[in-house]
Amino acid sequence: MADIELALTEGGAEVAEARVHVPGGHEGLAKFRGAVRAVERGQRLQHAADAVFEAPAGGRDVAGVARLAGLVEREPGRRRLLKALHKREHRRFDSFADRATTELWLTGTLVFHACTPHKLGAHRRVFTWLVTAVLVVLNVYLAGVFPAYLASVGGVDRNCLVQPGVTNALGLWRWIVPRGGFCVPHTLDAPFLVKWGAMWPPYLYNQPWRMWTALFVHQGAYHLITNLALWLLLASVIERRFGWWRLACVWFVGATGGSLFAAAFDDLSTANCGWSGGDFALLAAFVVDLAENFRLEARPILRGLFTVVLLVLLIAGSATAPDVSQWAHVGGFLAGLAPSMVIFPRLGHEHLEAWVPVAGLVWLVALFVSLPAYVFGVRVRGLQATPLQ
Repeated sequence: MADIELALTEGGAEVAEARVHVPGGHEGLAKFRGAVRAVERGQRLQHAADAVFEAPAGGRDVAGVARLAGLVEREPGRRRLLKALHKREHRRFDSFADRATTELWLTGTLVFHACTPHKLGAHRRVFTWLVTAVLVVLNVYLAGVFPAYLASVGGVDRNCLVQPGVTNALGLWRWIVPRGGFCVPHTLDAPFLVKWGAMWPPYLYNQPWRMWTALFVHQGAYHLITNLALWLLLASVIERRFGWWRLACVWFVGATGGSLFAAAFDDLSTANCGWSGGDFALLAAFVVDLAENFRLEARPILRGLFTVVLLVLLIAGSATAPDVSQWAHVGGFLAGLAPSMVIFPRLGHEHLEAWVPVAGLVWLVALFVSLPAYVFGVRVRGLQATPLQ
């Protein structure tokens, strides 16, 4: 049995001492000292976690700091972070400038921590299915009231509307699967769509909200189904991986950019509607995630091939399909790149963490300063807001 003297200190001053009998001789003494060092290291990690999170840290945060400490030999950036934590904990700064840069460094770490999902790949697809339900219910309702609208404006024979199978479920099925010889068109006309929020340039200057309401209305069942298919394909993957709010941010920014591009470069006498600008924003997010985290993908080659094939098919379809706003697709894709670069974590590339979000912010500001200025200051300003015929 060996004896060891312990001294309890607080703030650098000794406040108590004790003698401990350690069984096992020198071997037991070595184990005891190892246990003491482990406790001391745990306390240091707890203090470091408290310092970086500016509050008593929980187990997950302490574990993160422990992983950080274990990787310092391989990552200079993590060594710098631990050094900054040590300075902050002990209030030992070389100068005011050193203190300012240290605080800035730690603040950046907190921001990155807030933008990194804790449950990567395990989020529920709430936003994806909520949007899908809203789109289906709204557009089925529009298809249901369209015959009555046509009758009110004299666009259809009223005697046809009273025939069986026009306004009931069979009529809805004929809207989904169009056939000839039906008195009601299977696509909604432009005046009806504009009445329900489609974007028409002469109205846009005084009604800018049409940039967003136009996203929800669709010309027909085929238009709705194709947009929903692409939405479900991409949104379900992105929301599962990164959560609903990242998906919502990318969609909103990209869809807004698509509407602005359509208003800026499409024909001023054309009404625009549909969800596809937001879909192309999600495609941009898909590309950004693959490029930034390629090394961490389980099947990177397959996902890369899938992305390339999807891009080719969508570009070919947009270029050849009639009555399609290619500019809304281009704008959605370009605008969707910016938020994806800012809020998606770059898990495999530390050197990307610094400049990619900055580049994304610059691109975001450039788009959403120049485009609205051109659209509302030049493009639609002064257009005569006459009813659409």
